Amino acid sequence: MKSKFSIPVVVSSCDPYSDLWRPFFTLLFKNWPDIPTPTYLITNSKQYEDPRVETVAVGGGTSGWTDRLARGIATIQSEYLYLLLEDFFFQSPVDAERLRILTEFALSKRAHMLRLVSRPGPAKVDFPELEVGELFTGAPYRVSTQGALWNRQSLLKLLTASESIWEFEHRGSDRSDSLFPDGMFSVSRDLFTYRHHVVEKGKWFPWSAARFSHMNIGVDLSKREQMTASESGIWLARKGYSLARSVVTKPKRPKI
Repeated sequence: MKSKFSIPVVVSSCDPYSDLWRPFFTLLFKNWPDIPTPTYLITNSKQYEDPRVETVAVGGGTSGWTDRLARGIATIQSEYLYLLLEDFFFQSPVDAERLRILTEFALSKRAHMLRLVSRPGPAKVDFPELEVGELFTGAPYRVSTQGALWNRQSLLKLLTASESIWEFEHRGSDRSDSLFPDGMFSVSRDLFTYRHHVVEKGKWFPWSAARFSHMNIGVDLSKREQMTASESGIWLARKGYSLARSVVTKPKRPKI
């Protein structure tokens, strides 16, 4: 059963990452065959030639990630949108019926955001039948760039000029505490089917390069470097620390 709501998918990207577009969209359309179309791709100036994708070229080669995203979604006239990044390579089919149910839940709650990947998930599952919980103020990464359903105006309010993705996640989480003390949700079990991003600071994770380069989906490893063993080890250590911190940091409970 299809949702009665028509919500676009928006993929935030930039021209230097254009080598990821073909493999990303190949896997996205394979694993989400009834995805709302057109799907929007935010770029600087390059176009992606696919009738299912509408390129939103916003210009500005040196502006921050938040500037590009704000300019892009300002042109998309929809109350809500699904936001993805171009290095989230889907690996298995999307449960369309569960997505419909979660989307209708979020809209009924007038949610500012419903994160559809449990990284991090809620501290408490408030709606067990949906595997959803509210993200309390003070929660680490209350705002993140993991795949999510966003109220477009709420997202625009959180976007401050000239921030990187990492700055947006940290500072945006702080801003969300005062702007949106309620109405921020996350699933406790992933709906979107990627494991994590495939590129870090412009370089392929070696395990991602090995996996996806053998799939005949358009991966071109000559376009960017792979992380060294040392760089990969440092990333894994920092990731482990971040996950541990998210477990031990206690978010504030909402007022009753």
